[in-house]
Amino acid sequence: MPIVGLTDQQRSRYPEVGVIRKGEKRPEGGKGIGKDLSYFRMDTQDASVQKLWNELYPKEPRELIITLPHRTVEENFSAWKEEWIASGLAHRCDGQFMVQQRDKKGEMVMFSDGDRKPCPGGCSIAGRLSVILPQMRRLSTVMVATSSKWDIINLTENLNALYDIKQSLMGIPIILRRVLKSISTPRGNGKRARQKSWLLQLEAAPGYVAAELEYRAHEALPRVHLPAIAAPKARIHDDHTWREWDPEVMAANGEDAPGPVIDAEPVLAETPRRVAHTAPAEAAAVEAPPFVADDFPEHLAYLTGVETNQEREDMEWSDFWQAAVKDLGFNHSRHASNALKGAIGDHPVTSLNKSQRWAILARSQEQAGLGEEE
Repeated sequence: MPIVGLTDQQRSRYPEVGVIRKGEKRPEGGKGIGKDLSYFRMDTQDASVQKLWNELYPKEPRELIITLPHRTVEENFSAWKEEWIASGLAHRCDGQFMVQQRDKKGEMVMFSDGDRKPCPGGCSIAGRLSVILPQMRRLSTVMVATSSKWDIINLTENLNALYDIKQSLMGIPIILRRVLKSISTPRGNGKRARQKSWLLQLEAAPGYVAAELEYRAHEALPRVHLPAIAAPKARIHDDHTWREWDPEVMAANGEDAPGPVIDAEPVLAETPRRVAHTAPAEAAAVEAPPFVADDFPEHLAYLTGVETNQEREDMEWSDFWQAAVKDLGFNHSRHASNALKGAIGDHPVTSLNKSQRWAILARSQEQAGLGEEE
């Protein structure tokens, strides 16, 4: 069971192993902030993380390749105004109303939208971006900390733009940069002056940008709606002719699947079931090799003595099966086809000519008749 207020409100989160800072360490005495740097500095209590950082970024890095661990802008980046005291966070607010405050007992009190109290003042801006450093090869995060309102504006705008691409920030390779820009700052006398500062900026990596631009260009092409057309019938090589594939005839013929497919229009007369035509010249190279008598298995050895009946070879397949029904006594052409397949077993039916198939069918009927007499 979850503990109310402790484990029932936590989201999934990778371990945080360090903080990437923009400035030097605090001066001795712990008061004030460190001098702003032009590069990133790793602040961590994990010696292995610091060692790895020093190996990956031996100089003063102004660019880091990062990815973001969460889907939305709010999950990856938070920006509040906060008041910190010696014992820790005193209060956090949105600039007008507090979202949490430490009470007199030292307990942190969370406020809901309806009962928030006004900000008591004394707070300053704090932005935190949670990132993954892929080059470290660790499924952990580091926090990029900033107290600059210009950084917060930049990061919010950059993250929103990246989020708009795919409605998710996870997995996008991003370059986190320090960029020198001129900004307006107060001078304390009611006037403002411009000075240069090294700000944070997020930009998608070039490889990702190239892929995204190519995708957008493709999506922007006008859509052409073409009428649907029927797929052409397959054609199979069989006995040195090409025929349009008719599944029923193939099944009756003992043919399990179509052979090579070509693009050719029929040139001979049409039969009730399919069109037969001679193979075009470009198909000659895929004709079946000549049959060798020694290829017959033992149970079909008698076929070596079967003479070729040219009249039967010239028959259309539909006429062949009709003749088998009429002259050999089969009930149906499918009955004859099943008898043929049962007689030859695993031997390829396409290696048999019509005369050999007729001999097999005749022998099958003869053996069936002997069985009935017994």
